[in-house]
Amino acid sequence: MTKSFLHEPFESLLGFYKHAYGQYIVENHTLGSRRSTLLAVEQSAGDWSDAPTQDLVLCCVTSGRTPMTMNIGVGRRAAVMWPGSFFIIPPNFATTFLVDVAHRGEFVALNFRRLLDATGGEESDLPPDGDFGWLHGPFHTDKYTLSAMDALWREARSGNPHGSLGVDGTTLQLMGALLALRDAKPAAPARSGLAPWQLRRVFTLFEDRLADDIALPELAALVGLSPSHFCRAFARSTGMPPHRWRMRRRIERAKELLANGTLSVTNVALCLGFSTPQHFAAAFRAQVGTTPSDWRRDRLS
Repeated sequence: MTKSFLHEPFESLLGFYKHAYGQYIVENHTLGSRRSTLLAVEQSAGDWSDAPTQDLVLCCVTSGRTPMTMNIGVGRRAAVMWPGSFFIIPPNFATTFLVDVAHRGEFVALNFRRLLDATGGEESDLPPDGDFGWLHGPFHTDKYTLSAMDALWREARSGNPHGSLGVDGTTLQLMGALLALRDAKPAAPARSGLAPWQLRRVFTLFEDRLADDIALPELAALVGLSPSHFCRAFARSTGMPPHRWRMRRRIERAKELLANGTLSVTNVALCLGFSTPQHFAAAFRAQVGTTPSDWRRDRLS
């Protein structure tokens, strides 16, 4: 089943979960003057992808070894998560989570705009768009961040005895830990590939403008590189040049639209920016090995 709501922005992670996965919520707490949200869920194996929200989200699992396929800002990858680690989702990013096992997840979701307003906006050290660069790629085990997350959960589960002041102070400690963690490892130099934050910006632009022709100089300028340097770095990071990666993503999106069954093959081609149905059919066959019509017929039979 297509989850059309995944492309709709939500104000908060809690609002999204109540809309999409409400029956799986086992705990939720809203604390502090900035309305920080703590959310615990118990879910089966499956697709637990999230719509974009205004929250900066930190997540850990507490149920044991959890293999998954995920995208939290730097591209799709297979990974195994263990208790005692966490990952970070930037605001306004639609995630992918295809989880192989039943699991329990715990989220700390912070409204980033309120956090910026409380810490001085552009004058603070926080990134104005909530993009913490390379932090949005790997799992982390930073003890200071985990300690602040644990403190928020203890506060919530004991009835918030220290009130808004205690929660707000711990939230600022959490932000300080993230900034220290971000600054502890500089972004990878482009000569060995694009840095995670650069990949995330390029992938986001690709998704936002999947049907458009995007010139190479525009892509390079997006991440501050020359076109030739960008091409080499992108290929080192992904194993293919930008135009081939983008075509592959367009065909993946075409499969989603074909499987949905509501659009004709011609309309799918037009939606994804192919000049003619014949151009679409040739590109589809080159990647999938069959025509769009035959693929849809086999899929729906």
